[in-house]
Parts: sequence; C-alpha cells; structure tokens
Amino acid sequence: MKKAIAVIFCLSIILSVFTCCKKQDSEQAKITVAETTEAEKPGTEPETKTESEQISLSYNSKQPLNPFTTKSLTNKNLATLLYDSLFRLDSTYNAVALLAKSYRQDGRTLTVYLNDGLFFSDGSALTPDDVIASFNAAKESPFYSARLKNFSAAAASDSQIVSFALTRNDVYAVNCLDFPVAKAETLSRGMPTGSGRYTLQKSKGTYTLQANPENTRNEELEQSKIFLYPADAESGELYQLQIGDISFMFDNMSCEVQRKQIAAGTADVSVNTLVFLGFNNSSDYFKDRNIKNAVEAALDKSLICSTAYNSLAKPCSTVFNPDWSAVSAYSSEQPKQQTALAEQLLEKSGYIYAYKNNKHRSKNFEFIEMTVLVNNESEPKRKAAKLIASSLQSVGIDAKVEAVEYEEYTERLKKGEYDLYVGEIKLSPNMDLSVFFSEGGSASYSIDPESTVAKAYSDFASGKIDVSTFCKVFDEYKPFLPIGYRFAIAYYSRELKFEGTVNENDIFSNIYSWSFS
Repeated sequence: MKKAIAVIFCLSIILSVFTCCKKQDSEQAKITVAETTEAEKPGTEPETKTESEQISLSYNSKQPLNPFTTKSLTNKNLATLLYDSLFRLDSTYNAVALLAKSYRQDGRTLTVYLNDGLFFSDGSALTPDDVIASFNAAKESPFYSARLKNFSAAAASDSQIVSFALTRNDVYAVNCLDFPVAKAETLSRGMPTGSGRYTLQKSKGTYTLQANPENTRNEELEQSKIFLYPADAESGELYQLQIGDISFMFDNMSCEVQRKQIAAGTADVSVNTLVFLGFNNSSDYFKDRNIKNAVEAALDKSLICSTAYNSLAKPCSTVFNPDWSAVSAYSSEQPKQQTALAEQLLEKSGYIYAYKNNKHRSKNFEFIEMTVLVNNESEPKRKAAKLIASSLQSVGIDAKVEAVEYEEYTERLKKGEYDLYVGEIKLSPNMDLSVFFSEGGSASYSIDPESTVAKAYSDFASGKIDVSTFCKVFDEYKPFLPIGYRFAIAYYSRELKFEGTVNENDIFSNIYSWSFS
C-alpha cells in the first residue's frame, strides 16, 4: 500500500521531467547495453534486501558501466567506487594524492611518483604501464578527454614513476589527473579491473558492489554490499528514490534548474559551471571601459542567481569558482548592484538622458541601444537575459532580449552579431580559462588572444603571476562579466545517515560513513 501511494504521488514528477529528458532518452536507446564477462545482461531487480540496513544506487542499463566508454553521468559517478585515480579532488578543488604519493612539475613536464605496494582487486600489481594505458583510454573518453586536452603523452621513466608531457604551461595541471586507473590488459573488456573501494559483482542478472577490503584508500567501509537498480533516465531515478528502491541520487540540473518536490533529504553541490555575460569587445560601446563597468554596476548578480537560477547558483566576485582554495585568500567584495555608479559611468562617457525621452540615454543624439542574445532553449538563461535587460533599462540603456535557436545563437556569436550574450561553460578542474583566451577557444568570441588580459592569463597559468594579480588585470579589462557558478543537487533517503558535504568530483567521497540509523 505504501508503494502504491508513492507511485501515484510520483507520476506528476515523472511526467514533468520526461519532456525535458526525452531527447536524452532517445539517444540512449541507440546504445548497446554494457558488455560483461558473463553472458547475462542486466535489467532485472536485485535480490531481496533489508532496506533499513543496505544502501542501494541506480545505474544506467542502456550505457556501459565502463568509465572510459560510458556517456552516462550516473555510471561515471559509480565508477569512482570501482576505480581509483592518481589524485582525487576535494571540495575546494585541491588535488589530493591517492594512487600517487607526490608529484613534481618542471615546465611542461609533470612527473608523478606512485605509492608503493599498489594492487588491483584481483591481486595483481598496479604499475606505470597501467597508468599509461588508462591515460590513453581517458584521452579518448566522453568524460575525461576535455580535461586532458593539454596532455600530449605519458611515459614511464621508472618502475614507480610516470611522466606526462603538456602542450602548454599549466601549474594546476595535476588537478586533471583524476581519471580512473584500470588494469591495462582488461581495458578492452566490458568492465576493466580496478583498485577502488568496491568491486562489481553479478549474480542472476543483477549487479551489486562488494567492498574491497584491500582498497587503496584504506577505508573501513560501513557498507559491505551496495545494491544496484537499473534506471535509464533521471525520471527513473526520481521514481526509485521516492518509493525507496534507491538511497541516493545526484541531479546535475541538465534538464531543468529546479528542486524536485519529493520526500527526500537534499544537499547542494557546487559545480564548476560558470554563468557569464559576454561582451562584443569589437563594439564601439565596449571599447570604452566605462561602459563595461556601467553594465557590471547595473546588474544584480545575486538576483540573477536567486531568481533565474532558482537559488541554484551563487554569485562570484572573481572569474574563478569561489570554492577554489586558490582564490580564498584573494579578498574581493561580494558583487552588489550599484545603480548610481552605473549612471555616473554612463554620464562620464557622454551618455545623458535624452530631452524627448527621459527613459533612455543618448550621446550626440544617438541612443545607447544594446541587444542581449540568448539561447531560447535554456529557461534559466532566458530569465537571466530578461533580468539583465531590465537592469540596463533602469539606468537608461535601451536593452532588448533576442532569444533564438541554438544554431542561430552560435552563428551570430561567430559573426559578432550581438552586443551582449548570456553564456554558460563547464570549466575543467584546473580552472582552465584558455577556452576564452586562446585562438579558436570555445568561448573566445571577440576576445583578442594577444590582448593584455589574455597574456596575463598565460602568465598566471605558467606560474609567473599569482591569482590576485591576474584577477586585478581581468577586472580592469573585463573581457566578459562573470555572474555566478551553478549548483547541482544530491537527494538521499531521509533514513540515511548522510554526513559531510557532497563533492562534485567524487560524490561518494564520504560513503565509508553512510549508514541507516
């Protein structure tokens, strides 16, 4: 009876999510189920369990569980339980040694020293050859290829040493060495052998995770067995959590930026996705730094984050993620709307209220008019664009939103047919801004790769200047305007003893302590 009521309660949730994820589901249906070492395929429900004692999680049965080939974020996250990496990232984006014991960087060479006595779950030794083979597989993988784009090659120089070659200087490159390490000769299998906290077991067509007592982290795991349930889309996970089949799920807000109203505990998870306002730096408007500063002063970043993003974003005072430990010592005021300052800056540049229209400003009888370009497929960005336009109008800028299809959006950005645009970009763990400052970068629209700020970023990445110096140069030239960083959400059973913070880079970082009280 309890489950029947929950099923009825959940139908509205499933229907609301289904439309958003329909395209994702149709793409997944074309992909073959993950290969296994046995002939059976997953899909049936796990054996009976005592819900008050066992943790259960979802996996995507239409995607491989192999961390190097899967396109499913759910399966990628599960892989952090099965595989260890050279380094893991903590919640402040610090690299913490795991399989590695230390590293040294000399220019474009990053040398990693492995721990002694490393073994896979099958008892075989973990060697530099396994690291190199896994690195090469990760370079071609859906989830790790972007962060490893600055790595050109890896080689073993000793029985315990692996050296990585970089294509350009990057003092935070070690943050990208969080790819899973698997046994080299098993990489071609459906499920390579790992050295993680758990091993994957299959019985009667169902999957479970069994604790690996010899895990590299030397963690004493509260849960010796974790049950896995197949779920093909986010709606399936929500349904499973609501009726009690699973204990935990992670929602990266890829479908909609809205908290689900379900009977579960929640935890906000900071993610490294930057929301920003792009300037057309080739425009006469933005060749004047006063105008850029006026636009920034007119905006209420906190309002954009709380309203357009339903409080699932936090405003930032620098271009970098405020959770990053490297910027914690750099003090900068929390961004606030300063309408009076915006008006002063506009007047300083000669834009005064027109005699015939006391709403908009003009200079030499020409009104200051701006378009805010946005992809109309993203509701949060559409809302953000409207708030931005409204803020600019309040200080006398005749701003209008132009919401267009994604193809037209990108084409107009390439052609420079915009004044401002609302954008989002997922930054790699090393806070790589080369996507903005390098020629051909995915967000380099109208930014000169030879500009002062681009050169300052190159100096920062190579360690020649510190984060404070770079941030000051960035703020002076303002090639684009950072607004905030996104949140994801972790949902968990209210009966689950769930302590600590969830880390985007390893959402199961504290699973050793999870239990049911």
